[in-house]
Amino acid sequence: MNSQLIITLILLVLCAIAFMRNKPRSDIVAICAFLLLPAFGIIEFDDCLKSFSDSSVIIIALMFVISAAITRTGISYKVGNWIARKSRGSESRLVVLLMLSTAIIGSCMSTTAVIAIFIPITLRVAQRMKISPSKLMMPLGFAAIISGMATLVATSPNLIMNGLLIREGYDGFRFFDITPIGIIVLICGTAYMFYARRFLGGEKNDSKKRHSRRTLSDFIRDYGLHERQKIFIVDENCPLVGMTLNELKIYTEYGANIVCIERRRRMERRLIEPTASTRIYPCDILLIDLSKDISVANQMAQDLNLNEVSLDSGYFEDYSAEVGMVEITILPGSSLISKTIIDSHFRTVHRLNAVGLRRNAEALQGDILATPLKVGDIILLIGSWKSVRLLKDEHKDFIILNIPVEYDTAAAAPGKAPYALFSLGVMIALMIIDSVPNAFAVFIACMLMIIFKCIDIEKAYSSIYWPALMVIIGMMPFAIALERTGGIAMVANFLVDTLGGYGPRFVMAGLFLITVSIGLFLANTVTAILMAPLAITSAVAMNASPYPFAMTVAIACSTAFMTPLSSPVNMLVLGPGRYKFSDFFKIGMPFSIIVMLISIIVIPWLFPF
Repeated sequence: MNSQLIITLILLVLCAIAFMRNKPRSDIVAICAFLLLPAFGIIEFDDCLKSFSDSSVIIIALMFVISAAITRTGISYKVGNWIARKSRGSESRLVVLLMLSTAIIGSCMSTTAVIAIFIPITLRVAQRMKISPSKLMMPLGFAAIISGMATLVATSPNLIMNGLLIREGYDGFRFFDITPIGIIVLICGTAYMFYARRFLGGEKNDSKKRHSRRTLSDFIRDYGLHERQKIFIVDENCPLVGMTLNELKIYTEYGANIVCIERRRRMERRLIEPTASTRIYPCDILLIDLSKDISVANQMAQDLNLNEVSLDSGYFEDYSAEVGMVEITILPGSSLISKTIIDSHFRTVHRLNAVGLRRNAEALQGDILATPLKVGDIILLIGSWKSVRLLKDEHKDFIILNIPVEYDTAAAAPGKAPYALFSLGVMIALMIIDSVPNAFAVFIACMLMIIFKCIDIEKAYSSIYWPALMVIIGMMPFAIALERTGGIAMVANFLVDTLGGYGPRFVMAGLFLITVSIGLFLANTVTAILMAPLAITSAVAMNASPYPFAMTVAIACSTAFMTPLSSPVNMLVLGPGRYKFSDFFKIGMPFSIIVMLISIIVIPWLFPF
């Protein structure tokens, strides 16, 4: 072992210790290593700079943008609401739908972003179904991690492994090469969770205790809004066509308050915030709150030639990514005192509709819009999340009392979901036909999303998580250093000499175990950077194809189930699920063994030696 290899290993160990302690910040540690390797003469500084132009780094940066665009369009939130409806009160069905949906969405966007979106949705479903979140958070986390095995762009280790293959002169993996393995792992993972979740304890329905902020479901319950929602499509022969809301008499006659209007134009869907001057057009979809008896809705539909849309969810919950609620309370000395809500012009001034009024801790029933307001009255307003954000600047006559947790995951570009899906489809198609480099395909998808206004250019830049990117860039030179100092060759020869006599599958098993062991303490991205050269070198030493060994390392990097340190996903579900470190090892170790067996059996069948 030469002196340069010893220095490289010492630096690597110091980085690993710093990563585990998270002191100093991981990106600072990586940048220091980036500078120290050429400072000690182990590699040239030009070798370090190559990390910035690596195609895998560019793709990872652009995938942050695509992930943010998908989040802003509310696609994931719609899927979450669909899961809540289709589970129909069954915990088993909920686990299956949750894991499948998370894995599918995570195949095309950041797993961290997916888990951040699904955690509040899962907590809301858990509260509604009176299920302990600990029964759902671990399956959710497992599915998000497994999604990294679904497509080439699903997680950074896949891209790092693919980038090394290309640099070494081999053809890279195709977009769906990893997918068969991911599907098998997902099926086995879902079946495993049916058995393993019984060992995940937790107090039933404890999600409510952990949240100081309320949810939309809390508002719906407290104000008695159940069964008050109706959705109608305006027929061409409807007498309302061409009329403004100020000219309508549907509130006085039927107690119907138009909350929002959904209007479709080609691929785009817009949610219009109604004001007194808003006109009704054919095919408009009216979201209506009924303050009178629900039976009046049938008479209104018949009188006005409206077509009712059946609803499977609660009070406009299908629209909760776009339509939100907020509670305000009337201040002493407010100009709103003694005025009715109609006289206060909330709809015109703030583009929000009042659907609830609480006084002395009791929700008032009947015609609340005509009730004079008093000091301390609490008004529940409903409208677009954009209007809720703007309301935060108003402090003269009232203060905001409660904003629900759904505010944090509201869609900023809700009408652009079809464009986002189209852009994503273009990227996937280009990767499948392999007509352009993968980085170019991702660039095109990003530009399409910006052109279609799924995300603006400022948000695109800010969506890139630079600390994570700098960790990848800073740690990449270690792979070059270990290769040039002979460290990679030494470990590869040891693996081949020790296990090669038993066949290449045993070498694959050795690579898998080493990768998973390193992943217990380091993030999977760093693990991939260190292990990728070892996979290629082991294949060369055995005169075998590099693809099965490279795929083994890629899968092993995503087998990050055993500690919270292995993946940011585990850290995110740790708190909401009230797990201990031992819970991850207890549930994750058996499943990691299952994934290893699947890999050893399936990978050589897909990628022969």
